Amino acid sequence: MDLDQRARSTCLVRSAVIQYCDGQLLKFNDNHDERGRFSEGDGTGASSRMKSTDDIVSRVVAQAAATGVKTNLSKITLCASSADEKDAHLPKGDLAAYHNGSQEIVVATRVSDSIREVLKSGTIENIGQLTAMKILNHEITHAQGPPCSDLNYATTSGRVLEEGMTEAIAQRTLTQFTQDMGLARVTGPDMHVSSEGRFESPAYRREVEAVDTLTSYLSKSTGKSPVSYLKDWKFQTPPQDRIRTIASDLMGAAKLPDDQKKAVMWNLKVALGGVGKGPNPMPGLLDGLKP
Repeated sequence: MDLDQRARSTCLVRSAVIQYCDGQLLKFNDNHDERGRFSEGDGTGASSRMKSTDDIVSRVVAQAAATGVKTNLSKITLCASSADEKDAHLPKGDLAAYHNGSQEIVVATRVSDSIREVLKSGTIENIGQLTAMKILNHEITHAQGPPCSDLNYATTSGRVLEEGMTEAIAQRTLTQFTQDMGLARVTGPDMHVSSEGRFESPAYRREVEAVDTLTSYLSKSTGKSPVSYLKDWKFQTPPQDRIRTIASDLMGAAKLPDDQKKAVMWNLKVALGGVGKGPNPMPGLLDGLKP
């Protein structure tokens, strides 16, 4: 089946992520060799080490099911050549993609090489390998949540929410993800993990900034953690209902009457459509939430 035919039957969530930072192409096979203490499990504890992508799929599905999260993932393909990438319908230049229809994650060769190294050694030793595991976690996050034909990706607001929530969750859960996979990780000044455990990444910066603004506002108003809102919207809310659900959360925090719901939904959709076209539009949206 050619790409055009596949595109009609399969939603392709594109993820050209972690490609440039301040204009510099990141090297995914960085040979930085500084050693530090292990920051995570060594694979001998409750989480046995994953040695293949099939192991990863099985564990991800089982762990998600145990927490009530649906995982729409059947296969992870690690490409070894440009021919592999073409055969797997990976868009040129993308580092990874999730095919919603076939429920398959496809990873570009240069990222796959780092993932193979990690699976072989059981240890994340440099920023290239850590970044590769973050990219994989991002794609796995795309695959989790209520099944949907297109992830609401056809609209700008739907794309901003899907990529913003997915990347924000992937950054926040990278440490837990690598622990769950039974992987050890050395620490060093180039690992870009914040004091609260968030992976510092430029991927989808504006989309992440937008959803972070929303969850921070809600968290301050309700006391519920930002990541709880992210997980509710991504894992428990059908994509076509996200605007309505987020609008309801905002209205509850701002104590707005129900008759304002249509206006809030419209303003939210417009604000999300403006992400990436100038300054973050979310503060202006929140300023307008007046009883």
